[in-house]
Amino acid sequence: MANTEKRGNNPYGDLLKSAKGQNAESLMQRLSPDQREKVKSILSSPEETNKFLSNPKVQELIRKLKNNG
Repeated sequence: MANTEKRGNNPYGDLLKSAKGQNAESLMQRLSPDQREKVKSILSSPEETNKFLSNPKVQELIRKLKNNG
């Protein structure tokens, strides 16, 4: 567990809480219009999606989601 998590400053905490029990559309509605467009742009391109999913921070978030936080 990282030091930020021990202190309660988990940078993914709000996202993890939001992701549990909500569908993707519900999460998308919490984003700004610019953020929604960026997500849609990434997801519409296989190359951009792979690049995004290869990011170490995204990999860490996916691991946390799979392990229920």
